[in-house]
Amino acid sequence: MAALVGFGLIKGRSDISQLAAPWNAVSGGWLLVSLACGAAAALLLLRAAHGVPALQNLRLIKPGPIWTHTEAAASMRALRRGIRWFFACVVSLVAAVAFTWYGPTAAKPQLNVTVGDSAICGAVEGLADAHLTMHTSVGQSTVDLRKATALRVVDACEKSPSP
Repeated sequence: MAALVGFGLIKGRSDISQLAAPWNAVSGGWLLVSLACGAAAALLLLRAAHGVPALQNLRLIKPGPIWTHTEAAASMRALRRGIRWFFACVVSLVAAVAFTWYGPTAAKPQLNVTVGDSAICGAVEGLADAHLTMHTSVGQSTVDLRKATALRVVDACEKSPSP
């Protein structure tokens, strides 16, 4: 719980949909592994602390040193396994957060604007007074939208052929 609160306070990318494929699936997988490890750790630690959750017929239980030793040994095994699963949970949670924060960003759609015989393609940076400011591969360009003949949203800009 402390790790979840700590990671929530430190601001990084908070949505795996912002990650490029397949990094978003990898991050989601690590989160799933972390959840499974945390559940296993919780169950084992509860077993170690409280014993097997079952109803017992008190007339059949024969308390004594052998039963006490057997239960103590089983609780110790559950405690050790629970601690291992807890650390696996923490490691997988850290891995998921690392992939989410430091993984490559998904490509944003680009805009292809045709003006006369030329096309300008890039990311939109701003729009003011019918002038569109775009970030292209050659730098920043401004397009007068009143002269545009076509607008297309594309996944990626085509590279212009080299002369």
